[in-house]
Parts: sequence; C-alpha cells; structure tokens
Amino acid sequence: KIRVRYVCRIFGEFNRGQVWGGTYATNYTIKKCFENDNEIDFEIKSIKDFNNVSEIKDWIENADISWVDPTPILEMFYKLGYKRPNIIGPIAKSPVKRFGIGIKEAMYDKNWFYHGAVIRLNENEEKSKMLKEEFKGQDFLSKVSFIRHAIDLETWKPLEPWNERKRKYVLWAGDKFRGAKNYQMWEEIQKICKLPEGYEFKTLHNYNIDTYKMILDETAILVNTSLYESFCCAANEARAKGVPTLVRKGLNGEIMFLDQPIQVEYTPQDYATKIEEILQKSIKDEDYLEKLGMKTRKWAEKNISLKTMRDDLVKVIKDIYNEKK
Repeated sequence: KIRVRYVCRIFGEFNRGQVWGGTYATNYTIKKCFENDNEIDFEIKSIKDFNNVSEIKDWIENADISWVDPTPILEMFYKLGYKRPNIIGPIAKSPVKRFGIGIKEAMYDKNWFYHGAVIRLNENEEKSKMLKEEFKGQDFLSKVSFIRHAIDLETWKPLEPWNERKRKYVLWAGDKFRGAKNYQMWEEIQKICKLPEGYEFKTLHNYNIDTYKMILDETAILVNTSLYESFCCAANEARAKGVPTLVRKGLNGEIMFLDQPIQVEYTPQDYATKIEEILQKSIKDEDYLEKLGMKTRKWAEKNISLKTMRDDLVKVIKDIYNEKK
C-alpha cells in the first residue's frame, strides 16, 4: 500500500454537536473515502495533534506521500526552509490570489507553492479575474488538479418512506453574517414568495450538523442563495437526502458540477417563482416532491460519491508515487 499522511486544520465528527463549516465537512469526507482502502494506507491528523511544526514535518516525512493543507503550517514550512509537502490543498490560500481588505494574504512564494501537486475543489483560488495585478495574464489553473468533493451517501440518505415525516419547510441554512451566503436575498425571497397552506419558511444559522440532518427530513425544498460556493456541503447533503435544492446558475464556477439540478437565475423573483411552481405541482401530484427529490439523489450518487472523490485523489497520489520511484 502507498502510505499517505495528511495534516489538516480540523475535521468534522458526528454526534459531537459541532457547527460544521466547509473545512469540517471536506476533511471528514477525505478521511471517510479512504476507510479500509485496498491501495492507500491513509492517516489524517489535525494541527491540534501536534506541539510544533517540527513534529508535523517529522510525521508527514515518515510516509510515501506527504500532504498539508493549513495555510499557517505551509507558511512555517516555507519560512523555515522545510521540504515542500508532496500535496498541498484543497483549501490552502494561493499566493497569487487577490484578497479583499482585511484578509491576510499567503506568505509563501508562488514558485515554491506550485512546485508540486496542488489540489482544488474549484477554480476560485486560481481563476484569472481573482489574480493579483502582477500575475494577470498568467495561467495558474493548469497547475492544479481538480477534485470532485463528495458526500457520505450512507450517512446522508433519504428517509424510507420519503414522506414518513411531514415535509413542511422551505429551508435556508447557513451563516447569515457571511456576505457570500447572501442572507439578504433570502429575506427578499420570503417577502415575495407565496407559500401554499401547510408550508413555512425556516432559517438555520450557526446550527450543528446533527440538527441539520434531522430537519432535512421535514424539508420540502432547500434554498441556497450563495453568490458562489467551492462546493456547498449543505446543499449537497440535502440532495443526498433526496431534498429538492435550489441554487443559482453557475454556483460552483465554470469547471465543476455544471449540470447540478434545479438551477435558477440569480434574482429573488426567479427563486420565488421556482419555489411556488414546485409546491403548486406538489399539490396537484402528491408524489411530485418525492420524485424530484429522488432525481436529486440520483445526481448525487453519480457525481458526489465517496468513490468519486477517492478516485480523483488516488490519481494524484499515484502520479506522485510513480514519479518518486
């Protein structure tokens, strides 16, 4: 087996009352997709498992493939002259990206950063319109390997029967204070959208993952109003559980998941119209929501399974391993 050691910032665990963000979910999924693997001997640790960066260096170097994601750790590796890990990403900050006011830039050199495998979930860190002025016109997208994020489809699966609990919620779930989630748009949608009798709007903010999982079983439609997402675990967890999920067109950029179901134009009115249309159809056909949800589930099974993510990662790992031999 190929021995891989991965250091992340943190990873999610169920039944701990954790409030999951993207980092929790991504690293939970990476860990999960290598469970009992026949080809990869995979170990994962978070930065809290180490006392200092020297311990991290020693741990990852005692493997065939070393892999580090947290930006502060990579900055220390660069500053101290440590050998670059074999794999960087998927969340690590790019040194060529232009960040907004008040957001700290990455403190390592671009040549060091891109001198080896960099994995990404989408093109946001390297796309041309996000580059610093001095890097405009250069191609950094070709320097990264894109990995299809996954959802644990066994943990996130539809109720059986699907309508065992009343599906009453039109749900929005996210950090309402994070600008990219566009909570203001959700407020606008609620003002203009007329829900049929028996349905109600519900908002989840700063929620723990176990609560979210239960509420999805009572959800008719999940609404995502984000300006952009690298993946959006909340939306895809809902899809995996067979919940019809509305997202904006091009939510994940121009490369990943272009065919995801139920995409709408990015206006409150388009969202409101789609919600009303789906719920009105469900009144005429009591199985409509379930059929729509099962189409969503099938898309998840095809595109975001653990096997899909595992296969993408193994290709990167094997390419590096074979080069080193």
